[in-house]
Amino acid sequence: GAVALLNYEAVAVIYVTKSYCYQDILSKRFTNDIDWPLLILFIGQFILVARLTDTGYPQYILDTMLGSFPTVEHGAGLAVLMIIVVIGSNIISNVPLIVLIHNSMTLSFTSWVAVAWFSTIAGNLTIIGSAANLIVASQYQGFLLDKQELSQDGDDYRQSGFTTLAHAKINAPVTILNCCLGYLYFNYLAQYFVI
Repeated sequence: GAVALLNYEAVAVIYVTKSYCYQDILSKRFTNDIDWPLLILFIGQFILVARLTDTGYPQYILDTMLGSFPTVEHGAGLAVLMIIVVIGSNIISNVPLIVLIHNSMTLSFTSWVAVAWFSTIAGNLTIIGSAANLIVASQYQGFLLDKQELSQDGDDYRQSGFTTLAHAKINAPVTILNCCLGYLYFNYLAQYFVI
């Protein structure tokens, strides 16, 4: 009953605090499975977005870049919006970018669908473009370290890691192609399918 009155953040803090104070087996197992560096990265990203939004610069930049277009649902306005989303997603990651855009401008439903699509696709361009990429890279590095420990041949498997360049060689062409196809879809066909 009383927990229902608290917000999610408070419940999480109380649970983790209880876990560390009492060190019960279930809580210890749960907190040991948390990827703390990734959690800290997420927290940092959202703090950055909140503080950046408070400055007013994102709204100014978006207004300056998109304000001269009558619409961002098609044409040149859509192209500029796509470029902003692709570049922004790969600077601060796609989810924080969406929060930043949401806090800085008002878009139509069709434009939000386009932003959601472009940010999802853009997240594949670089490792930092999406949290999913960071998780995969981290898991792969762990796999390579385990393989190294089990190796009898003396090869250094850490050299074949999940690098930014290796990721970009595969994902850059696919991301660019998908963004171009998305632009064509939203520019010419979305009006027939998006409500």
